Amino acid sequence: MTPEERAALIASVTTAYRDRDPFSGLARSHPAWHDLDDQGRREAFEETLASRVLEAALDLNGFSTTVLTVLRRIPGETRRLCEGACALSQVFRLTLFVAGR
Repeated sequence: MTPEERAALIASVTTAYRDRDPFSGLARSHPAWHDLDDQGRREAFEETLASRVLEAALDLNGFSTTVLTVLRRIPGETRRLCEGACALSQVFRLTLFVAGR
């Protein structure tokens, strides 16, 4: 695998989009994930964490695209409770990320 191919695979798996299983509705792993070696998966994971922190920083409620996607699937009052808990969690995670942990 060339460095360009590896970079393309990592870029593919760091997006928030995931296909869903048509029967269960569960999110599937990105197909490119399985083409990466262990080091490539670690790099993709680190890039994904950094991307989600940036997304949360740009959102008025401090939510990443992953959080927003999950919240859209939760109905009614439960969603409102989750939104409050998620906002606190995102602030905590951002603090850890900035602190380098």
